[in-house]
Amino acid sequence: RLQITAYVSVRISGGSSIDDAGKLASVQDDEKTTKLLLKLVQDMQTNELTLNELLKAANRDAYIDVLDSKGYLPTKSPLNQPRNRGRTTAAKPSNKGVRHSSPTKRNTLIPRGTNYDFQWSHGQTKIHMAWEQLQYHLDIEKHKFAVAVLLRTLIELAAKNYQDKRQIKGKGSLVKDLMTINDQFLDQGKTDGQSLGDARRIINGSKSSNSLESLHRVLHSQSHIPSTDDLTTMWDCLEPLLIRAIKEAQI
Repeated sequence: RLQITAYVSVRISGGSSIDDAGKLASVQDDEKTTKLLLKLVQDMQTNELTLNELLKAANRDAYIDVLDSKGYLPTKSPLNQPRNRGRTTAAKPSNKGVRHSSPTKRNTLIPRGTNYDFQWSHGQTKIHMAWEQLQYHLDIEKHKFAVAVLLRTLIELAAKNYQDKRQIKGKGSLVKDLMTINDQFLDQGKTDGQSLGDARRIINGSKSSNSLESLHRVLHSQSHIPSTDDLTTMWDCLEPLLIRAIKEAQI
């Protein structure tokens, strides 16, 4: 019953319809439709798509928004268009291949309305899970502790995954590893001076509240938790480095 309800709820947005013979027929790109159906099955298996999301209009719309922001829905689907909830449509892809929606209130560390065009590969399961939690599930105000711990975990996993794929020997500490990766991207022309400097300030900061050391203290201090603004600043400064490291490990 849940599978049938899921199908009815997203049939139009998923690019499929019922033909004259009463059979399911695709009216969009077959590959994209297949990816959407696989996503639905996966979400039902992990309880991310439940009967509650499907029966309540607000929850159903929110789930469709997530599918839309992650590129699962056909571009011309009626359900991709703004519903009467103040939602804005997605912007065109930027030159860097990262698609941003029009500005909305940010309640997750990684902006919900951004499609980073990742092609998750073998060995990136935990990185993928951490990213999804930070982009779609953890409210930055309500879950600051969890967000801080998961951000620290994501940074370390992304750095190690890149080093493993590129067969780069670790330097003995996360700070040194990140600096090496950051400098390497600059030498290769894959980052600019501004992004390099922003990342360096976060990585090398020893006493700043928006630094890698601050995230480290979350794990070992009895009371320290970065503020929402500090977490947001850390993410904004490290975002280009993390995106590049993850994507380079997918090549």
